[in-house]
Amino acid sequence: MAAMPTVKTLKRGTVVHTACVHCKAQLEYLPPPASSSPPDEPFTLECAQCGQTWINRPQKPRPQGKRRIGSDERPLETEYYDLLGLPITCTPEDVKKAYRRLAIKYHPDKNPDDPTAADKFKEIAVAYTTLSDPQLRKKYNEYGRSRKDGGEADEMVDPEAIFSTLFGGERFQDIIGTISLGSEMKSAMQADEDDDDETSAAAAGGSTVATTDGKGGKAAAKAPLTPEQEARKKAKEEQEARAVAEKVKVREQRVKHLADKLRDKLALYSEQASGEEDAQIAEGVRTMWTIEAEELKKESYGVELLHAVGLVYTMKSKHYLASTGPIPFGVGGWFHAAKSTAHIFNATVSTVRSAYALKDVYEAIQKAEQSGLPEEEKRKLEDKAAQMGLHALFKGAKLEVESVVREVCDRLLLTLAPEEANVPLPTLRKRAVALGILGEVYCAVQKDPNAPEGPLGAFGFGGAPPPAA
Repeated sequence: MAAMPTVKTLKRGTVVHTACVHCKAQLEYLPPPASSSPPDEPFTLECAQCGQTWINRPQKPRPQGKRRIGSDERPLETEYYDLLGLPITCTPEDVKKAYRRLAIKYHPDKNPDDPTAADKFKEIAVAYTTLSDPQLRKKYNEYGRSRKDGGEADEMVDPEAIFSTLFGGERFQDIIGTISLGSEMKSAMQADEDDDDETSAAAAGGSTVATTDGKGGKAAAKAPLTPEQEARKKAKEEQEARAVAEKVKVREQRVKHLADKLRDKLALYSEQASGEEDAQIAEGVRTMWTIEAEELKKESYGVELLHAVGLVYTMKSKHYLASTGPIPFGVGGWFHAAKSTAHIFNATVSTVRSAYALKDVYEAIQKAEQSGLPEEEKRKLEDKAAQMGLHALFKGAKLEVESVVREVCDRLLLTLAPEEANVPLPTLRKRAVALGILGEVYCAVQKDPNAPEGPLGAFGFGGAPPPAA
């Protein structure tokens, strides 16, 4: 029997994946050996499909220990795509076709002499299950493989999930919607990785060249972008434009949904009351909404959120009733408009102060580490930073909530939806009265005596939140 040939294997990660800058074909290559070229030196790549060449500038390795979040355009890892032989832009139909082909090829029954066939078949099945499900694929692109599949995704925490749970939870969805700070934080972490990649590429390739200015001196000038860098820059600009448009769309949908829910709630009064001052109906809805508020206050930051929303409701109610009242030209609403503007300004200043106070604490921690402060004192500083960090996050979330709720109220009273264009003024005024009653109910909510003191008590921090100044 002839000796079987021995095939030398490669360590995982040895093959580099890329795309042709000319025809966009998905490619892979082995980097040149270190003996022939230093690892950070640029080299020429030739496309196996179109035959054209371009200069590739190796990126510096990313620092270890700083795991970030990927995106659909730039997944954190591509192992499942590589396993199925697919680009990251593949469609669900592409995934299905690749799985069928590979499942037949590597099925254990068809490979009885291959001890690795069963493991390979299982890996292909896991890759297919992940990439064929939109939600699982999105999570894989952002966090990589789950722990049960040998990854670390289970250790990562989704910022969107944190914010939705931390501030109000599911029961506040129909009142304030989903706070966008979580998604913005995730987007910032994804953009941070893109910026690191571009910085590494520029540093590896040498991004400046020496030029001579008009006075005979030398000045540094940026080298022209390579086709690959140009394509990456254009793609980034398009992605940012899409992100802005998507953010506007999500905000509009959020306001519309909340306005529909609030309209239905206020209709309990506006469609039953015989006039603006129907005491019997008012007492009935007040009792009903008080019971609801007592349940809502049990949620994380429930009391604080109810007070924030209730304040906006009462201010919008008073403003509308005064501006549409007997005093001509809406003069009655001027005072309430000025009061609302002052509240927005003060809330913004308070949020900025909280951010600066948090920055000062972090700087104190850095100085403590350099000066060798005892661990006990350092721990106190870290606890204070965590406390102030949560306080600053809530301030930012509160600003957003108030802004969204103001838009919701305006949609119900001023900038009416097309289907409400013919709603008569008396009905709108009764709606404003109901809004004021609901706002008063929310503002009257009090924290239970045995509840943790301050909005941060539930997280192990005693006492009220620190002053922002």
